[in-house]
Amino acid sequence: MTRAAIVTGGTGLVGEEIATRFIQNGDRVIITSREYETASELCSSKNAECETARWIPLELNLKDPDSIRKAVETLHDADAEISYIVAN
Repeated sequence: MTRAAIVTGGTGLVGEEIATRFIQNGDRVIITSREYETASELCSSKNAECETARWIPLELNLKDPDSIRKAVETLHDADAEISYIVAN
């Protein structure tokens, strides 16, 4: 199973830089954002830059219990071991 890092606020400058460090170490990165499209665009762009990179978008609004439940269900189904969580 591949290790993965969850980076909240991963579409911002700091979050993107943190995520890049995990990618450089060979980990998958799950980028969370309240706006799925923003996370999806960033992940698509980063995955296109490097075929071995694995950026995964995930919609998550920490103020919305339904959003949290949905994110947990999605993560449960993912083929990755969550090894790191960065609350950015």
